[in-house]
Amino acid sequence: MCIRDRDSSYLIISGLRLYTNDYKTAGRAIDVTGAVDHQLYEDLWVDQHYNNKIQGGSAGISNVAIRRSVFTDHNAWDGAFYVARVTNMLFEENVFSKPRRPDDDTKYARHLYLSPAGLTTDDKNALIGLILRRNIFYAGERGAVDIRSGGMLENNLSIQNDITSIGGRGGSRDSIQSFKLINNVFLEGSPNINDPNRILLTNIDGGVVSS
Repeated sequence: MCIRDRDSSYLIISGLRLYTNDYKTAGRAIDVTGAVDHQLYEDLWVDQHYNNKIQGGSAGISNVAIRRSVFTDHNAWDGAFYVARVTNMLFEENVFSKPRRPDDDTKYARHLYLSPAGLTTDDKNALIGLILRRNIFYAGERGAVDIRSGGMLENNLSIQNDITSIGGRGGSRDSIQSFKLINNVFLEGSPNINDPNRILLTNIDGGVVSS
């Protein structure tokens, strides 16, 4: 089953379990595109799907919340979630566990890939008002939590991940961002990499790190 929304506003999706038996061949569970305003996804259990996407068109997307949901064993080379061109994006009280690499069953991939996207200056600042609050991220690699947009990260728990990246890099390398990293806990590095659970800050203009 796929929740595919294009140009749909004032929508609530709640209480579903979405499951496939093969993450390598599965499609997306959540695919939101176009011009969207006010969507809530909560109390979902999403298992073994292709990377979910929330990506605005020329008009952008605004006010989307993913809450109290579980995402496990996704085909997640570019994240269990890819998000771009969204204003006011909330991830709150979710569990992200063991994102998978389709090319190697023994290795993990990204939980989140949250990025300004596009070629123009405006595009590179097109993921605004991002909040990650009270989420759990377990067992990720390839830049496990990749937040190229900056934003607010508050009271999250990261266990056995390689890197939490904040700020413009890669395809968003010209993007300058700000962030707040408050009351987060980072425990253990990835089980496949002999490295600590690190924080990487790139192209930052103003940041707060506190406990």
